[in-house]
Amino acid sequence: VSAKLEHEGFDWNVKNTIGIAASVIGLFLLINFMFLRIGFADEEETPSIAILPFENKGAETDDFYAYGISSDLIADVTSAGLIRVAGLNDIEKLEYNQMSYSELSNKLFVRYVAKGTLWKLDSIFQLSMEIFDTELSKIIYSNRWQTNWTDLAIIKDDLSKNILKSLKIEVVEDVESQDPESDPIAYEYYLRAKHQYKKRNNTDDTEIAQGLLEKAIDLDSNLVEARLLLGSTYRDLSEYDEALNIFKQARFLSKRLDDKKKIVDCNSKIASVFWMKGDLDSILSYHKNSYQISTNLNNKHYISQSLNSIGWTYLRTSDYDSTIIYFEKALALFRELDDK
Repeated sequence: VSAKLEHEGFDWNVKNTIGIAASVIGLFLLINFMFLRIGFADEEETPSIAILPFENKGAETDDFYAYGISSDLIADVTSAGLIRVAGLNDIEKLEYNQMSYSELSNKLFVRYVAKGTLWKLDSIFQLSMEIFDTELSKIIYSNRWQTNWTDLAIIKDDLSKNILKSLKIEVVEDVESQDPESDPIAYEYYLRAKHQYKKRNNTDDTEIAQGLLEKAIDLDSNLVEARLLLGSTYRDLSEYDEALNIFKQARFLSKRLDDKKKIVDCNSKIASVFWMKGDLDSILSYHKNSYQISTNLNNKHYISQSLNSIGWTYLRTSDYDSTIIYFEKALALFRELDDK
């Protein structure tokens, strides 16, 4: 057998040169896809938006309209399904009126920014709204409305539908729920109470807000939002039995109207009272009911909130295995929603 001396070291040839080149290209593509995303359209991006409080162009006494409609609008859009909406508390921490759209986008981790104005002239409202896409650096939606104050609740619903349509959001509808027509005077009392309670400085302000809410409920017994806010005022005063009674009435009404989203909202409020009272079994019962309803609706926002709340409750019971299971499920959905 004749031995052949092999050259020490790496032997360059056509095959291994091509192999190395392909590996380098593959590595570059992997890094590009994972981190840089150059040349890839991110079709799986979860839409994200900040809805700034409406700017009141009219009398200062009409500020409650702008604040109330803005907060209701944020709640409506948030509950729609697969969309992430910046919270009003996070927005109010910023000097948002002095910031550019790109600055707001970076601070609030959103792509879209909605901005609107409101001007009340006697019994007529003039509203305008635009939606700015910070990625494309252009306005993708702009509209103006002029309506009588009696149609204000309808305009608010129209605003939320236009936002969702502009962002191409598939709205999770509850086809079985009833949508009773709201009393315009009751809705105004509710908006006044919400602004009064938000800006409260003492218990006198709280009592004024409670009086306004009671008037709203007397005029429109189907106004669940007013009942939930009224219950929250008593809960915040540590009057837990009264708060629980009001929240349960709101839940009964929501079930009668077959409004599943409202039932989930009521469950959350009721569970918050039981949290203060230390009744962990009741907390789990209401949050698990919310999880079941949200799953049936396929509403990922509500599902993630329910999973997170169940996780916190199990943590308080020292059931750490269940805590991890529910937190991991919630975390997966928060990542899908890109909720930082």
